[in-house]
Amino acid sequence: WRAELFLSSDNQNPEFALRDTAGTMRLGLFIGAKGLPEFALYGTDGKVRGYLETDDVSPFLVMNDQAGTTRVVVGGYTSGKIGADIRDASGNVLWSAP
Repeated sequence: WRAELFLSSDNQNPEFALRDTAGTMRLGLFIGAKGLPEFALYGTDGKVRGYLETDDVSPFLVMNDQAGTTRVVVGGYTSGKIGADIRDASGNVLWSAP
């Protein structure tokens, strides 16, 4: 395993990463493209399997399958609603609450 701390030359988007022995990123803690803090977990193929992000309203957790399709979302939605939904392999919502 290897740990990496990164800060770009323009001082934007710092990142802390853990990589496996093959050099594949497995965990990342960083400031994302929207300027929001994110915590991401990656599969052995380097694809994002889950991430936790937060904004000024509420945090949310997203879990993806091997194909990269979002299958579970829990937390705050852009509409302001707090809830959860479970999706099928096509990304269609099967269940949602509230």
